[in-house]
Amino acid sequence: MTIGANVDVLLNILIKRRTIMKTIFKIKTIILAVLVSFTACDTVDFGDTNLDPNRPSNAVPSLLLTSAQRGMSGYIASTTSNLYVQYLSNGQYDEESRYQTLNWGTNGAYALLQDIKTIIDINTNADTKVAAQAYGSNENQIAAATILKVWYYQMMTERWGYLPYTEANDVDNTTKPKYDSQQDIYTGLFTELDTALGSINSGAGPDGDILFGGDMTKWRMFGNTIKMVMALRLSKADPALGRTRFNEALSGGAISSNGNNI
Repeated sequence: MTIGANVDVLLNILIKRRTIMKTIFKIKTIILAVLVSFTACDTVDFGDTNLDPNRPSNAVPSLLLTSAQRGMSGYIASTTSNLYVQYLSNGQYDEESRYQTLNWGTNGAYALLQDIKTIIDINTNADTKVAAQAYGSNENQIAAATILKVWYYQMMTERWGYLPYTEANDVDNTTKPKYDSQQDIYTGLFTELDTALGSINSGAGPDGDILFGGDMTKWRMFGNTIKMVMALRLSKADPALGRTRFNEALSGGAISSNGNNI
């Protein structure tokens, strides 16, 4: 046999061996894949390893209430209104005193109103209301949230006049809510306030309440005081209705001394 023939035989042997090795490798890979597929069916409980405690996946009513209450400081403690009416004056930065700024957009207020709406939804929805009772009775949470909503809208409509109200914070149905008149807003707010005051019960007050610590007696006083203020605002536009609402608030238990200062 010649050297060339021997080389051909050797190459054929090497090629066959390589083919066999490839086949074996494929078989091993298939077996490994089958084993992995079987073991992948086993679940491993990693607990709450991948849950970020600072980013809750479900809305918590108590946290939403705290957020909505804290957000109020931007409206009730702002000096802008006093600068506009010249009760105060800025020295170095005097743009507001000279009406060169247009502060107080409604976006922040509607963001807080969305928190309030979520509290009401959680305590109303049949799928979530039972679990929500861990943060206070459903009725009292809804009442507190509604009273806050009324207070916000009262301040907003007195500041801006016409506002989205009946269609606001309802992006599932409209992204362009209509603007309601101040009269319609006031009418709706009185109705919501009466409903909220009427639903307060002896159950637990809302958790996360940094204003009153869940004391529903104080919430009732707060609600009646809002009604009284609204009645005073209304007294010139509709004296009869203003008088009626004022007396309702007075008999319901509004603030009567500085000791009750909210």
